[in-house]
Order: sequence, then structure tokens, then C-alpha cells
Amino acid sequence: MDHHHIALTFLEKGLHPFYEAQQALEGDQYVSVSLIVFIIKTLHEALLAMHATAASDFPAKLEAEMSVMVTDFESCWGDPITYAPYVVHGFGSHQVGIPTYAYWAALLNPRMKHLTLQLLSQEEAQQIWGDIQTELLRISGEGLVPNTLLVVNRTNVFLMIMAVNIGVR
Repeated sequence: MDHHHIALTFLEKGLHPFYEAQQALEGDQYVSVSLIVFIIKTLHEALLAMHATAASDFPAKLEAEMSVMVTDFESCWGDPITYAPYVVHGFGSHQVGIPTYAYWAALLNPRMKHLTLQLLSQEEAQQIWGDIQTELLRISGEGLVPNTLLVVNRTNVFLMIMAVNIGVR
């Protein structure tokens, strides 16, 4: 196989997950924000797998390029990619990681909840649900005890949080 064919094959395999992510974000089946956690974590796994493949199956120059892609991706999204209830700033004051509300949207969207829970640790999931409950209590202004269980439809909860945050009551 000639060198150019090897390079093009590598690029096609390396860029295909990004193509799939673009297609998902352009679709109208899901609210895009609820896809972010799934897409970012899936892209990270794909990049790591391609990096491992590049180290053994492709020329050194392509492996080096893949290494740069992984490093750049991790500088934007974190390594490891985990939930944080606050904004983390990196180099040049850029936000690092997936935004908090993207995690909330993913868990509150009934179509994405199961996929998202598979990507999170049990501790992360518990922290996210706790943060959602705390925010509900904060915006309700009723001074409920934070450990009180709220029995509501989680999709409606998300819509209520977003409405309050944009000033709609």
C-alpha cells in the first residue's frame, strides 16, 4: 500500500467520529444540548482508540499528529472528562470541560438519560441529581430542606430551570 493511501485511510478513520457528531448535532430528533455529554465522551474514546491504533499501524508522522489531536481535545474538554458543578478555566481563561447545564439536560432528557448514565460514574450521577435539586430549591424560594425529595417530572424540571434562568415565570 502506498504512503498516501495509508494517510488517507488514517484520516478517514480518525475524522469519521467527528462527522457522526456533526450529523447528530444537525438533526432534529434531540435537543442538541442534551447530546453534548454523549458526543464529547464518545469522541474522546474514539480519539484514544485511534491514537492507540496509530502507534502500531501507521507511520510515525501520523501517530504524532494523532497525539496532537488527543492533547488538544483534552485541553478543551478535560482529562478525565468529568462533571463539575462550577466552571473550570484553563489556559487563556477558556472554559475547560462540558458545561454543567449540558450534563443536566442529558439526564433530564428521557431519550438521552440512559445513554448518559452509562457514561457517568455513580458518584457523578448522584452529584448531578443533587445539584439539580439544590438549584430547584434555590429558585423556588420556599426554603425547603435540601435533602427533601422532590417528586416531579424531570423534563418539566429542566424546562422550569431554563425558564427561570432566562427570566420567564
